[in-house]
Amino acid sequence: MRNLPLVAFACLVPAIVFVPGASAQIPPGSTASNVRVVGYSEVDGRPPFKLSIRQANGRWYLYAGHLWHRGWTILDVTDPAKPSVANFIHGPANTWTIQMEIGGDKMITALEKIGQGWGGDDAKPNDEGALVWSLADPVRPKRLGQYKTGGTGTHRNFYSGGRFMHLAAGMPGYNGNIYVIVDISDPAKPVEVGRWWATSRCTDRPTSRARSRISPTDRRASSSSTSPTSRIRNWSASFPTRRLSSASSACTASCRSPPARSQW
Repeated sequence: MRNLPLVAFACLVPAIVFVPGASAQIPPGSTASNVRVVGYSEVDGRPPFKLSIRQANGRWYLYAGHLWHRGWTILDVTDPAKPSVANFIHGPANTWTIQMEIGGDKMITALEKIGQGWGGDDAKPNDEGALVWSLADPVRPKRLGQYKTGGTGTHRNFYSGGRFMHLAAGMPGYNGNIYVIVDISDPAKPVEVGRWWATSRCTDRPTSRARSRISPTDRRASSSSTSPTSRIRNWSASFPTRRLSSASSACTASCRSPPARSQW
């Protein structure tokens, strides 16, 4: 897997056409259909995983997470024929840093315990959760805060700006990831405001999580989840204008009977 081509930049065209000079940089063995390769980067030897692109100050930047390396790369792709590494942000050791999401002037990066067989060391500590960054300086992000799951961390997350980030989170008391919504209106103090799970995800381990600060404006969120023992379930919720302050019961109890809302 380490020998796969790293990053190729392409645009749609009616036929397979390679820009002169660009194809010579591409490792052999690739094929294309209805795309034109315009540039290639070795990304300083760090194969990217998840990618996200953003324009700032008249330049285009490509942000990349990594599967085999701990951290995130920022590439300047303003000239797509000559992509260049602008910065590498070192991540925590023994921790997956495979994914990031960008919304507005913030970036969300996932931290997760490395899966068995993927280069992690169970005998060593790892970090977990999600980091919140300011992209006021697009090449040198500033860390604003961190949300921790208390479990294995987060995997594939979603953030499009605003105060809520949507996480696929490995929370205590569950088998695998569940859907967790976190309020980052104060990035230094992220607060969970909602979660959803399939009942088959519950385990016998109890968990207690404080739930507070529901959105002051009506918002809607939706999710779908598939498990081997259940059909896809769709869920939507409207967060009230007042704040909720309550503690959830054990996961197993919650699965049998969803906790009632507190009085507003």
